[in-house]
Amino acid sequence: SDEKADKIRRHSHQLVWEPVSHELLALIREQELIYRWRPDFNTQGQPTRRQPAYLGISGGVAPKVFMTQQLSNRAQRLFGPVAGTGWMRNAVLSVSHVFRLRDCPDQTGFEYADQLRLFADPHSAKCIRHELETCSGPCAGFCGSADYQSQVAHLINFLEGRDLTILAQIEQQMADAAGQQRYERAAALRDHLKNLNWLHRRMTGIRSARIELHGVLDLPGNQHQSIWVLLCGGRLIGSLPSPQTHHQCLKTAEKLERISAARIVLPQSLFETHVQLILSSWLRKNVDLRGSLIPFSTAIKRCQQGLNTTS
Repeated sequence: SDEKADKIRRHSHQLVWEPVSHELLALIREQELIYRWRPDFNTQGQPTRRQPAYLGISGGVAPKVFMTQQLSNRAQRLFGPVAGTGWMRNAVLSVSHVFRLRDCPDQTGFEYADQLRLFADPHSAKCIRHELETCSGPCAGFCGSADYQSQVAHLINFLEGRDLTILAQIEQQMADAAGQQRYERAAALRDHLKNLNWLHRRMTGIRSARIELHGVLDLPGNQHQSIWVLLCGGRLIGSLPSPQTHHQCLKTAEKLERISAARIVLPQSLFETHVQLILSSWLRKNVDLRGSLIPFSTAIKRCQQGLNTTS
């Protein structure tokens, strides 16, 4: 009765069952197979259709905020990955307006108020955003370099969860605008508040994942032997059978020490990004599984105890 299912059946020549010992491992394996074979009928699972987004802050004399779907050399700082490109695009727009950062092309010339000028000619902003009070106007000398960099630092503190006062400020401004019957202004502030609250929740989830998804996830394997899934700051580094022999304990301890000492970095490919989102979503829905996550120090001690036992 299902037209798509019938079409898949008519184009199929072989059915293969691959037993996997745990549902999380099955989800990761499914993602790996989708990336390898790019199945025509799996339209929703295609990597090109589900590209997560990053919020980037550029460098230069007047940094700006932008959205990217891959690791970008333009960015001095990247925050993500986040599922939902539409939401991220709206959040980038709101961040630019609320923190009064530019969104003009990088080729735009900038002249801060504290720069020395050869001529005292008046300057005008290159767009209307300065008149709307949503941009500081670094293109026309309407702000100083230190003031603009302070706004960038304020944004970074918000994204890292250290300063959330901007949310209360927008809420108060929205209430004031509504009280003055400036309903268009109140509606715009309401949308900014909604977008920034969404961004704050996503950034909080990412920070939690990097703390929680750091260690060895002990999952059941085949033939009564568990599987150690190695996670570093939310990234899947690899997996291996739980060590049993003296040689396995020695090699595993060395590998865990290298991983635990490594610097936490962003996912290095689209596949790693999607796997990180799968891991975060899974642990968010299955809180009881967090008890299976062993800190690296504890896993290394187990290996060392295994060395003493097998020696």
